[in-house]
Amino acid sequence: QPSADKLILSVLSGILAALPFCDGRLWIFSWIGFLPLFFALQNKKGLSAFFLSYLAGVVFWSITIYWLIHVTLLGQILLILYLALYFGIFGVVVSRLLTIGCRLLTLLFFPSLWVVLEYLRAHLLTGFGWALLGYSQYLNLPIIQIADLFGVYGVSFLVVLVNLLFKEIFDGIREAPTARKLKFTLSLILPVLVLALALGYGVLRLAVMRRAQTRPAPQASIAVVQANIPQSMKWYEPAWPDIMARYKILTGAAAKEKPDLI
Repeated sequence: QPSADKLILSVLSGILAALPFCDGRLWIFSWIGFLPLFFALQNKKGLSAFFLSYLAGVVFWSITIYWLIHVTLLGQILLILYLALYFGIFGVVVSRLLTIGCRLLTLLFFPSLWVVLEYLRAHLLTGFGWALLGYSQYLNLPIIQIADLFGVYGVSFLVVLVNLLFKEIFDGIREAPTARKLKFTLSLILPVLVLALALGYGVLRLAVMRRAQTRPAPQASIAVVQANIPQSMKWYEPAWPDIMARYKILTGAAAKEKPDLI
């Protein structure tokens, strides 16, 4: 039976991980979003570990795909319960490896496991590729440059790895100084090196792109029509004629500017 503090940590983890998907400017919370869950899973195994992780998943998906309630409430609930299973699986495996002595193995395995689960979620049963962890960093330009090499899954890997880096720091601080020196230092080398390489590559790529932007490029006039319709109106059938009329008016206004493409 998970204690109240473990449940709070699990819920907190789901909230923190979901915040960047509510507002991209909150991308920093992804880097610590799994920390509360990792602490909640400490000394937990089996059903307890699954329940704590599953709870974090339910909270995460309830916040992330809240808008589906306008389509179907039952469908939203069933989808949330299904998607949270991937959190539960992740938690069960993580809880079994958190206590082993080989920290290098866990630092490599946890992010890889998360990426595998994201890939499966995006492809199984026709797939649901929403809210992959790497998408939370779309405003973090230096970090997301590695996506041209590893895709969004490479960014997801990096985010989970940094969460583990912070956990290693907390665990290292709690350990006795004599036991900490070598183990703690070695466990930090890998994630710090990977993060430094990713940031270095991102900074380099952005510098190259800035230089390329100074060169003349073909020009085209493009108009984008976006009526900004509230979610509640999109699924309200009597409002559809008004929505189409609004798009017609906006398109007509855009056409007066004689764009090459609307």
